Amino acid sequence: MNRRDARVGLVRCVYSLDFNPNATQLHSVLDDLDLDTNALDYIEKSIKDIRTKLDDIDLIIEPHLKKWVIDRLPKVDLAILRVAVYEIKYCDDIPQGVSINEAVDIAKEYSTETSGKYINGVLSSILKSI
Repeated sequence: MNRRDARVGLVRCVYSLDFNPNATQLHSVLDDLDLDTNALDYIEKSIKDIRTKLDDIDLIIEPHLKKWVIDRLPKVDLAILRVAVYEIKYCDDIPQGVSINEAVDIAKEYSTETSGKYINGVLSSILKSI
C-alpha cells in the first residue's frame, strides 16, 4: 500500500463529508487514484473511525487555530488537519512526525501557497499540547 496515496484519498473523503455528512459511498472521490485493496481498506476503516471521532478531533484542532475559527477555515485545510490529528491522536502505528510532514506536503499540493506553513504551525502546536 502506498500510504501517501491512501492519505490523499482519506483527505478527499473527509473533505466530501463536509458537503454530504450522510454519504455512504465515497469511492467516487477516489476514482483517479491508483489504490490497491489495502489502501481502500485503510481509507474505509479510517473514515468510519473519523466520523465517530469528528467532534473530538475538531475540539483538539480549534484552540490551536491562529486568527481563525474552524467554520471559516478553507475546507481542504480542515480536511487535512482532521486526517493528521486523527493519525496523531488515534493511530499508534504512524509516527507523529510522519503525519505532520505528510499533511504539510498534501497542503502544498492541494491547497493554497501558505497552507503548508499554517498547517505545520497548527499541528506543531497540537503536538506540544498532547
